[in-house]
Amino acid sequence: MEKHIISNYHFNRITQIQLIKKDKVHVYRLMNDNEVYYFRVYDKDKSHEKLLKEVQVLEYLSSKLHHVERVIRAKNGENILRLEDDKLAVLYKEVKGQVDLEPSDEKLISLVSDLKKIHHDLLEIEHIKYDFFNIDQGLKAFINDKLDLSEDALILYNKILDFYKENQIRYKLLFNIGICHGDLHLENVLFDNEKAGLIDFDYVCKTYQVYDLATLIWTIMPRNNNQPVTSIRDKCRLMIDQYLGVKDKDYPEKSNLIYGMILVRHIWRQWIRVDYKEFQSDHEMNQMFIYQAGVMKKWIDDFEIQLES
Repeated sequence: MEKHIISNYHFNRITQIQLIKKDKVHVYRLMNDNEVYYFRVYDKDKSHEKLLKEVQVLEYLSSKLHHVERVIRAKNGENILRLEDDKLAVLYKEVKGQVDLEPSDEKLISLVSDLKKIHHDLLEIEHIKYDFFNIDQGLKAFINDKLDLSEDALILYNKILDFYKENQIRYKLLFNIGICHGDLHLENVLFDNEKAGLIDFDYVCKTYQVYDLATLIWTIMPRNNNQPVTSIRDKCRLMIDQYLGVKDKDYPEKSNLIYGMILVRHIWRQWIRVDYKEFQSDHEMNQMFIYQAGVMKKWIDDFEIQLES
């Protein structure tokens, strides 16, 4: 791999190379003198067209001086390499910073402020075309046809998904549709003091841009009874305030719609776990979905989420 990278990029040498992730994407961490790079080799399921769009989004954001991964072009000028086994690869310059799963209010304000600017600039993109991504696509059929849930859990899942579907007109009216990160949980944010850098644009898509905010808030939502609900609720409100503006005339409705989206994101994340075959049996899978219904029921109560149409 080292010889391949040196032959294709403007490196005289690589002082260190390490495989740090082995999944659908193999990630190699490289050091060239004091600079750090990441060489990502993608599974064959990743099409050139999809990867090119992701790379173009990153290059556009870099040109606007946003703090995101910077794509390094090869000697031939291409931003994507096709390897001998027909897999695709991209070299990225490191975004400096550290993951912080319990960021301060100041860090959250800075992050959401930057996110608003990124979303604004992404609305101007016209040359990168995406179909609209429905975040609830296929979830209702999966919940009702593939799972064996308790009656209460099944009712709750359908209530959440019905709320999201029945309010599509309100989402379209109140929120911008455009390109967004698509998987902006806190593990994909690197903080350098209070400056936030975004990484891992593998799920970049076109949908309601507020989905990025919903995903960020979803990261900090309480997962067990030991977490202090009041302080978490305050942090969620802080992030929504920063994104919407407290003087937004539609603030109460928008806030509730965001929480509805957070619930759908939580269901989607559990479905992804099924897709990644994380469960040993159908029983284990069903029990997990029943348990997560209890988690979401507590969110609805603690955060006063209104799911009535």
